[in-house]
Parts: sequence; structure tokens; C-alpha cells
Amino acid sequence: MIDLDHLDGLLRDVYAGEMREPPAAVWDRALVLWQRGLRDISPDAIERALSWVALNVGVEGLELSKVRAVVLADAQPTCKAVIEATARCTGITETMLVGAQLRRSYARPRQVAITVASEWTGDSLPRIGRAFGGRDHSTVLHALRRVEELRETDGEIRDMYVNISAAVGHTPQLAH
Repeated sequence: MIDLDHLDGLLRDVYAGEMREPPAAVWDRALVLWQRGLRDISPDAIERALSWVALNVGVEGLELSKVRAVVLADAQPTCKAVIEATARCTGITETMLVGAQLRRSYARPRQVAITVASEWTGDSLPRIGRAFGGRDHSTVLHALRRVEELRETDGEIRDMYVNISAAVGHTPQLAH
């Protein structure tokens, strides 16, 4: 994936022969093209990148707030981002979340993280299973069913789900 520093360098190289900065319209188009690769970037990284654009690039004509809203709405977290968010929200290390521990104190947060990953990353069940320590797709499916059931009856699980979803930049719509 190309980062904004690289994109900046490319655009500046293109316009160096003309002895001028890339115009805002070019930056606008380049940013749209760059957005297509945002699947593996966290919302925090997107926010930092957009701030970088605002500080380092002439943004006249580029409606940064609108771009920011579109970019953040379209960004999908990765399984890694979900695992990191789960570790922050629960205090359980990433290693324990993807490890073989079957204790409920590790398994429940892992199951919730798997559910968040399934709902927000767009990854397949086998891919999610691989990200969570090489688990089989049937284990992922079990986690999804278990968390769906527990969210209805267990406020702690429901809160954990909401907090992890929020930490990766999404607000779930829960049925009450």
C-alpha cells in the first residue's frame, strides 16, 4: 500500500518539471485513488494522514471535512486492528487473545473480538480463524453464535462488544 509520504513524493516529482506545487484538484483525485487502499489502515491512522494532508499540502478547493467523513465511513478495520482494540479494551494481551488458552476469561473476549471482526472487516470465516491463532472456521462460527446469544442476556458481553466495535471506528446497532 502507498502511504501519503510516498504519494506526496510522486506528485511532487510529476510537478517538479513545471516548478510548482501539485494543484488541489490533483491532490483531490490522488486522495480518492489512495482511499481505495484504506482497508488495512485504522481510523486513527486515517485521521493522522488527513491531518498531514491539511498541514503539508495546499488544500484550497479540497473540502477536507467531507473527505474525512467519507474516508472514515468507508474504512474497514483489519483483524489485527480488532485484536489490538480488544487488548486495549479488556486488558488481555494480544498473545493471549490469539493463543490456545481456553479459560473463559480469555475465551469470551476472543469470541467477542471474532464477532466484531466478522461484522466489520468483511473477511471470510477461515481468514478470521487464521488471524485468531489459526482457528478453524467452525470455531469462528461457534463464537459468532455464542456471542449473539450472550449479547441478549449478558450486559458485560454486550458492553464489551460495543466498546470493541467503537474502538475500531464503528457503532453497532443493537436490538433490545
